[in-house]
Amino acid sequence: MNVSQNYLWGKFKSFLVFLLISVLFWFFGRLSDTYSYIQSFQIKIRDIPAELQFTAPPPAGIDAQLRTSGFQILANRLNTPTLNLSFSDFQKKAPDKYFFLPNAQLSRFQKKHYRWEWVRFYTDSIILHISKKAQKKVPVVSAVKFHFKPGYRITGEIKFTPDSVRITGPEGLLKNIREVKTESLVLEQIDSDVERKVKLILPVEQENIRIIPTQVTIQAHVQPYTEKEIQLPVKGLGPDDKVFPETVTLRFAVAFDKFSEVKAGDFIIEPEKGSSTGAKRKLIIRRKPGFVKIIGLHPDSVKVWKMHRVSP
Repeated sequence: MNVSQNYLWGKFKSFLVFLLISVLFWFFGRLSDTYSYIQSFQIKIRDIPAELQFTAPPPAGIDAQLRTSGFQILANRLNTPTLNLSFSDFQKKAPDKYFFLPNAQLSRFQKKHYRWEWVRFYTDSIILHISKKAQKKVPVVSAVKFHFKPGYRITGEIKFTPDSVRITGPEGLLKNIREVKTESLVLEQIDSDVERKVKLILPVEQENIRIIPTQVTIQAHVQPYTEKEIQLPVKGLGPDDKVFPETVTLRFAVAFDKFSEVKAGDFIIEPEKGSSTGAKRKLIIRRKPGFVKIIGLHPDSVKVWKMHRVSP
């Protein structure tokens, strides 16, 4: 590089340095000016009484119009500031609702955060949904479906251990929960006793509600069943009732080990109540052994006449 080129390069570097210094002076001069802008704040609620719990998530943030220097704006852009509010700042609007009016507290924020000039908030009110912590006991309801192999059925009742659970959470949410269901589950090709753990599901997904315990054991006694038919008399509702036909066929399923125990005297079949004579009435099984599963009656209705006695 010759002398002329060195001279030009030196002049160019001097110009770049001067330009950079000028830009920096201009930039810092602009940052020292005051600007109006919108600032986002994180909201933090402090001093919440231990006996209270949110029924809905509290607001996460709020926007405000501020006036401050460019230096402060730059700092706030790098780190979102937090707006600390005490629960005592909120006024009670309903049993489970509290509110705070930020625009009515601008002077307070001005004293606490003097680096900014507070112009206004873009949200008129901050609402908290909160109520007392509570607990209650509710029954467990099954959402489990059983599909058996041919010839198999459940003997007795399906049992849950425990059959009721405790739920805890905000009082306002618990009052509408009357039961807890198991997870939806389909058990296929069952030919033996069932015993397994199933999860419990709330009717409405709520992170503030807990189920204790979170699962139960479902138990069912499964046996091979056979079908049986017996002829049964139909009893009238009164001594003067005449029915036709007088006997019907009852078809039912029963476990093998109970088959020989079933007798005709274990059943009572009567027509439903009615005032008209000669009309068909549906048959009702008034009594049956608890271990049989009714399949059907044939016929399932009879005609009933009121017979009038003739005085001698």
